[in-house]
Amino acid sequence: MITATSTKLSFGENNAQTIYLAPYGIEELARHVPISDPALFQYEPSGVIKDLEGDPEAIVIDREYFEHGMSWGIYEDAITPDTFVGTVNLNEQRHGKVEDLQYTKRIQEVGTILFEPSARGRGIGTIAKLAVVKFALEQGDTRFLTASTSEHNTAAHRSLAKVGFAQTVTWEHLKFPGKELTTEWLFASPEGQYAIAHLDTYSPEEKVAIAEGLERYTAALAAMQIEQ
Repeated sequence: MITATSTKLSFGENNAQTIYLAPYGIEELARHVPISDPALFQYEPSGVIKDLEGDPEAIVIDREYFEHGMSWGIYEDAITPDTFVGTVNLNEQRHGKVEDLQYTKRIQEVGTILFEPSARGRGIGTIAKLAVVKFALEQGDTRFLTASTSEHNTAAHRSLAKVGFAQTVTWEHLKFPGKELTTEWLFASPEGQYAIAHLDTYSPEEKVAIAEGLERYTAALAAMQIEQ
């Protein structure tokens, strides 16, 4: 399993590619802020920097958003500020009645930010997400994992599909630049699969796609090597 200290992930042909998931702080983030690259997927991290100023070794960032989750730095080949290329995050989502929403580990959101353009398109974000999905499922409480992307971020779509997510809806939640629509993705654990099978919320086609996602996750996991 991945930990809050350091985890080595090997992948690709003969496991020749290596990344590490490990803590990060101001020194790493400062190399990539401010972010002006329009290809960057996710959020402007200015709020993250403000929250980290008093704690440069923080693992959990952006106190308001991440106090119910974890965030790991993604490093390529070694763990140094120079090799920091992005982050992967796992955050509890709120669930329940509208008047009494509570954060829960049963539903968590997965997201990656690859600050370094040279790190994109090489499977790094996909492997980081795969490891965090494994981590979430090993905690025992997680039934569903969600993710969101802009409607035109086909690279993120391919990455999520490889990990085992299935697209469920596109909606006018204008989170992304250029007023792009948001696509929502879902991954269900075996227990979550059982629950979905008995819900009318999803169409028969969506249920099949979600079930197939678990098979893709299992196949992808078998091709990755994890070391502490």
